[in-house]
Amino acid sequence: MSPTHRFEALAALVVLALAAVIGLVIVFGEPRPLAIVDARPTDGTAGVSITTQIMVVFSRPVDEASVRAALSVEPQTEGFVSAAGRRAAFTPRTGLTADTEYTVTLGIGVRDRAGRSLPRPITLRFRTRGQALVVRTADGRLLRATLDGATEPLAGPGIGEFAASAAGDLAYVLPAEGVLVIKPAGPGGIRRIALPKAGGLESGVYGAATRAVEIHDLTWAPGGAVLGFLAPRRDGVVLPYLVHLTEAIPTVEPFGPPPRPIPGGSPLVVEALKKSLVEIVYRREAFAFTPDGRGLIVRDQNWDYVVFGFDGSRRGAFGAFLAVGNVSPRGDFVAFMDVDPADPALKRLVVAYERTGRLRSLSPPDRDSHSARFAHRTDRVVYATGEPIGPPGERRYALDVVDLATGIRRRLTHPPAGESDEGPRWAPDDTWIAFRRAPAGAPERGRVWVVPADGGTARPLATAATAARWSP
Repeated sequence: MSPTHRFEALAALVVLALAAVIGLVIVFGEPRPLAIVDARPTDGTAGVSITTQIMVVFSRPVDEASVRAALSVEPQTEGFVSAAGRRAAFTPRTGLTADTEYTVTLGIGVRDRAGRSLPRPITLRFRTRGQALVVRTADGRLLRATLDGATEPLAGPGIGEFAASAAGDLAYVLPAEGVLVIKPAGPGGIRRIALPKAGGLESGVYGAATRAVEIHDLTWAPGGAVLGFLAPRRDGVVLPYLVHLTEAIPTVEPFGPPPRPIPGGSPLVVEALKKSLVEIVYRREAFAFTPDGRGLIVRDQNWDYVVFGFDGSRRGAFGAFLAVGNVSPRGDFVAFMDVDPADPALKRLVVAYERTGRLRSLSPPDRDSHSARFAHRTDRVVYATGEPIGPPGERRYALDVVDLATGIRRRLTHPPAGESDEGPRWAPDDTWIAFRRAPAGAPERGRVWVVPADGGTARPLATAATAARWSP
C-alpha cells in the first residue's frame, strides 16, 4: 500500500472513531434538564374563569406521583392531580374563587420517567375574573354588571324571563314576539325558539290562539343542554316545560303527568287541601333539576313531589310539600318548604329531605320562612324569613343562612322598616348572595342588592336592576 493510501485509510479510521465518540455522547451524554414548555393559564394572566383547569406540558413524560407530591396551589385549594405523558393537570374540586390571585408552584420533586427532575421550582401566577351578574332593568334591557359598577349591554328592551347558564350562555323571552332566545357565550349563532300558544297547552301542541303562554322560573339544567320553565294551562294547572337544546330543531314540550284538576266539593279531600295550600300560601308552583341534569323534581297527579328522569322513569318520591327549592351540590339533600294546615298563621318551614328519607328542620318554627336555596359548593342554605304577621303576601322578610354541617344559623340581612328581602341567589363561587329588596307586599317595585355570604354590609347594585342572575 502506498503512503498516500495508508494516510487516507488512517484518516478514515480517525473520522469513524470521532463519529463513534460523538454518537456515544449523544446516546449516553447528559440530556437537557426537564422543563415546562407550556402552561394554561399562562403566567401573569388576568380574567381567568373560576371553572378553569390548570394544565402544564413538560418537555418529557412525567411521573404522576411526583407531580402530585410537588404541586401546590395558593390560596389552598382542594382538587385532583392527574398526569398522562407530558401533560399534567390540576382540577379544582369545586372551582376557584372569583377576583383572587392564585400561585401554582411545581417543586424540584417533579421527575420524568427516567428519574430526572426539574432543575429549579417553577411558579405560575394568574388572577380570576371578578363576579358579574346578568341584570334586567325596568324597561326590559339585559346588562352584564360587575360588583364594581361596570356594565355591558346584552339585549333588549322588552325582555321578560331570563336565565344564565354555568358556562355563560344566556336565555331570555321576548313576550311580544312569543319566542325564547338562546345566546351562547362562545361560538355559535343566536337561536330563536317559538313558545307554545296560550290556547294549546293541554296537549302541548300549539293551539289556534296567537298569544304566547306566560312563562315563569326559566332555569338552565346542570350541563347546559336543557332549559325548563313553568307555564299555566287554561284550567289553571301549572306545568313544567322542557327545551332540549341538543336537538337540531328544539321543541318546547310539557314534562311529566300534570296534577289532576280538583273541582269544588271534590271527595279528594287530601289532594284538594294540597292544591289550596299551594295557591293560597305559596301562590306559585316550583320545580328543581337533579344535579346530574337528567331529571326533574315535580308534582305528580296526586300533588306530591316526585323525581322523574327525562326519559319518563320515576326515580323516587318525596311527599306533599308546599314547594321545592333546589338540590344540594352532592345530591344528599333537597330543600323543601312545608306548612301545617292547622296553623292559623300558615307559617312556612324550610326543611331538608335527606337521602335516607329523614327530614331536618332548618328554619325557626315560630317564623314564616321560604325561598330556600342550597349553595353551589357547600351544604349551606339561604332563605327568606319573617314574623308571621298578616297575610303571607304582605309580610316582611330578612335573609338567614344555615350550615347543615354545623347547624349554625345566622341573620344575613337587616332590611329597614317597611321593606322586605326575598329571592336570594348564590354567586357561582358562593362568596356573594344577590337578592331583591322591595316595599313589603310590592315585589314589583324591588331592586337588586348583594351581600357577602359570610356576613357583611348589604348594598344595592350600582345599576338599578329589577332582577338578576349570576353569570360566570
